[in-house]
Amino acid sequence: MPYKTNDFQSDLSISELFANFMDKAFYRPMEKLIQAPAEATPTSFERVWAKGPQMRGIDVILHEGPWQTTIDEKAQQTYKDKPLETFALELSYLKGGVVHVGWLIDQKKTTAAYLFCWPEGPKDQPGVFTRVRMALVYSDDVKVFLANLGYTREVLCKRDEVIREDGLRGRRDSGDPDFWFVFSPHLKEQPINVVVKSSRLEKLARAVMTVEYDEAAGTSHVFGNWLGQEIDVTVAI
Repeated sequence: MPYKTNDFQSDLSISELFANFMDKAFYRPMEKLIQAPAEATPTSFERVWAKGPQMRGIDVILHEGPWQTTIDEKAQQTYKDKPLETFALELSYLKGGVVHVGWLIDQKKTTAAYLFCWPEGPKDQPGVFTRVRMALVYSDDVKVFLANLGYTREVLCKRDEVIREDGLRGRRDSGDPDFWFVFSPHLKEQPINVVVKSSRLEKLARAVMTVEYDEAAGTSHVFGNWLGQEIDVTVAI
């Protein structure tokens, strides 16, 4: 079976469109909505476009006074007409015929937190978004969750190696109902992923937020719990 091709430039363009949408409909409103002590430096979100930091897993930096949190924005773009109730965490992939380590176990990544995003919008308009559900999960919390079930980085690497060498395509159970392994050799990059239920990610999350964007009205409805603060506001953007 021939591999399905990926249009990298197209994927990049869609990612940039999503980043612009998030800046407009979520991050800028959130800077005004997050409550902070009067003496604290205002909270702000900094979009990172430089390739170097992005390669280290930094898309956005959350500034809170003297503290910074680096965020890797992960968006499930393929199914935005009907978002899946899972998210794929990358163990490995192929590029140029060489196996590369995936972002979940890449020790060069300096990500403090993942912002898992389930965008929604018309299927025939890839760069148009009307709603996004999000879960902010600290990378250490993901590692601890997996390690507590016996899946340390070393075990994940070994499992990845066995699945790829033995050609164990499709779903492989982990022993826990909330996540499993999937090898997709029919895709060009032949990824091996840890697929986790969104309900589990939301339990691990420090923040679970939703944005509903009304282009005609020029408003963004932002609601959910952000680091212990309840937010439910419609703002003009």
